[in-house]
Amino acid sequence: MQLPKYIAVFVVVLDDSKGFLIDDTIQVYPGTNKIVFRNHGGEEESSSVEPRIMRLLVLLSSKPGTTFSREELIEEIWANKQIGEEGLTKAVSDLRKALRDGSKIKTVPKRGYEFLGKISQIPEPEIQIRTSALHRIPAMASIGIALTIGIILFLGPFQPEEQEGTVYRHEYLTKDKGLHLSPSISSDGTLVAYSERSINDKRLKLVIKSLVTGAVIFETSEHSGDYLDPVFSPANDFLAFVNKKSGYTYLSLIPTSGGHIIDIYKTDRQANPKLNWSPDGESLVFSDKATNKEEHDIFIFNLSTREVVQITDNNFDEINPVFSPNGQFLAYIQRPPGSGKNYISVHNLKTSRNHVLKQFKNNLYDIDWAKDGENIVFTSTNGIESHIQKIHISSLQVSLVSNQNFYQLSVNQNEDRFVASTYSGDNNIWMKGLNNFETKSIPILNSNRYEFLAEISPDQTKIAYVSDLSGNSQIWEYDIATTKSRQLTTLTGNNRFDRISWSPDSKSLLTGLVSNDGSSIIHLSVKDAEVVHIVQDNFINRLPRFSTSGKSFFFLSNRSGHSEIWAYKLTEGKSKKVSDFKEDIAFAQIDETNHTIYFTQKNKEGIWKSSFDGKEMTKLLCQVAIRDFKSWQLFAEGIYFIDRSLDSPTISFLNFETNLAEVTLSLPPSNRSYNSTMSVARDRSFIVFNQIDHFQSDIVLLQPEVSSD
Repeated sequence: MQLPKYIAVFVVVLDDSKGFLIDDTIQVYPGTNKIVFRNHGGEEESSSVEPRIMRLLVLLSSKPGTTFSREELIEEIWANKQIGEEGLTKAVSDLRKALRDGSKIKTVPKRGYEFLGKISQIPEPEIQIRTSALHRIPAMASIGIALTIGIILFLGPFQPEEQEGTVYRHEYLTKDKGLHLSPSISSDGTLVAYSERSINDKRLKLVIKSLVTGAVIFETSEHSGDYLDPVFSPANDFLAFVNKKSGYTYLSLIPTSGGHIIDIYKTDRQANPKLNWSPDGESLVFSDKATNKEEHDIFIFNLSTREVVQITDNNFDEINPVFSPNGQFLAYIQRPPGSGKNYISVHNLKTSRNHVLKQFKNNLYDIDWAKDGENIVFTSTNGIESHIQKIHISSLQVSLVSNQNFYQLSVNQNEDRFVASTYSGDNNIWMKGLNNFETKSIPILNSNRYEFLAEISPDQTKIAYVSDLSGNSQIWEYDIATTKSRQLTTLTGNNRFDRISWSPDSKSLLTGLVSNDGSSIIHLSVKDAEVVHIVQDNFINRLPRFSTSGKSFFFLSNRSGHSEIWAYKLTEGKSKKVSDFKEDIAFAQIDETNHTIYFTQKNKEGIWKSSFDGKEMTKLLCQVAIRDFKSWQLFAEGIYFIDRSLDSPTISFLNFETNLAEVTLSLPPSNRSYNSTMSVARDRSFIVFNQIDHFQSDIVLLQPEVSSD
């Protein structure tokens, strides 16, 4: 029978510290992955199990005496992973050991497994179900779906229109040069905390400011690391924050009244934890990379016991988790690798089940749970603009909070105030000779607007670049001899361009384009400024590079599920896959003579080289940061790249013959922490690069407009 076209959400109010009983003696707490045993003397002993083992126990015990097939268990527990039956056998063995009684899990030969224990609920308060504001739902029996406590989804083709919501006015809380990041608003809406680095500072410090008087009431004096993502405790007496120092990432605390920093958790993995407090102030939830994994999972840290419990264990990124106001659920952002998809998902801490609320085609960056428990507020961006939106968890209706370019956000207890961060700056293009290291850099494009992604033509007479001088991003051409600029494109809407590639004859350009109409690769004739969309489909196609003949080009596409290299023949209008390996490529350049691919990877530092079949792969450089994934250039003699491993960033050259990297150019101090791009002339006599002459991010307070009536 066809499912309804609605997605309904039931929010159940209960105490998630409760679990269930096995044979009246074993207490199971799926939310924290704990099993508690009581001996004959009445003493309790607890042990923790892996999330997959707990999921297996919850599933088997949901229907005692029912045989679950091996295929059914594998599909349910490891839905998105390739796992053989040996993995299931091992998990069942581990579960029997965890229960200290192998007889409770019966093996049914040639069929599967069944649970033989008696299941009962630990006594708990009466369950109250809020069903207000729900769509009308057909009778459950008619569609054969069993209700479970928590969030229940009827997955249908529901595509809600984005609706306008409350109109908010904006008030800048900071407006001085420098960085102001990661704002957090106190539960009573009277304080804001954020990370700050002034122009002359090398480290990010913490600042607490009063929203009543506007005065700074506290800032850290210790500067042992970069202090990021502060968040107020429910009682507003502590700030939890991320402390990056000495190559490690710490979760730390500091009293809001001042005092010493307390490090409570340490990881050597390159993770982005993004903290959030539980409503009772006893735990912190964060995302981290588990051992031997590239993806983030969700963890909960108990401040009293110092115990860390892994909540999720999947093969995709799960980031920015936040507790619901009643502490029963976690909302978080989910990103399957290489898919380009973003989801807002909810984890039920009682049942250990995850549910997807909605898929978004835009990237999601920050998330907070509105304090009424009915809405989740988030930021989304298409790569050009960023907006604050919220989704109602019952109707799944998405409404706009602000259409300004805001990124990080925090919501106060009454949901009548938001704080967010926004960015502004001046990005210019400079040129420098390479033959004489002492030659000064010359600003060739120095307006008060953004100029970036500069590329020198092969004949070394022109520079193509992107600028928003006309009001939105367009491709421009700069004549080196006359020092005159000419606008080449007049595309409408909001545009985001990839790195530009010149044809060998310097007569045309290629670039990837993301606009309001989707993603495409465009070919641009420089003489007549004619734009042709030559690769335009439902996939993400980007970063095209001309071949040495100019008759074809290489580009990246996710047609195989992850980013791989494809080739497009301009004479035939056809494309085919070139690379045959599973690394998720961020940017690639091809040495056609030696049939070698040089590339960077998503979420991994360094530059690699490989044969087309991927059988011979070597890491050439470790110094290339993830943010500089496309800021390098291949020559027959070696690679120019941006090196941030030193105190000040440099453009360096890796010599293939000596296998040594040497400094070519020191970048301006203002480029210390931000993306930079560069292009080297074909004869290697000069270079053009971006310099950020002014960059800042500010904290903005958003409040509903007050009616004049």
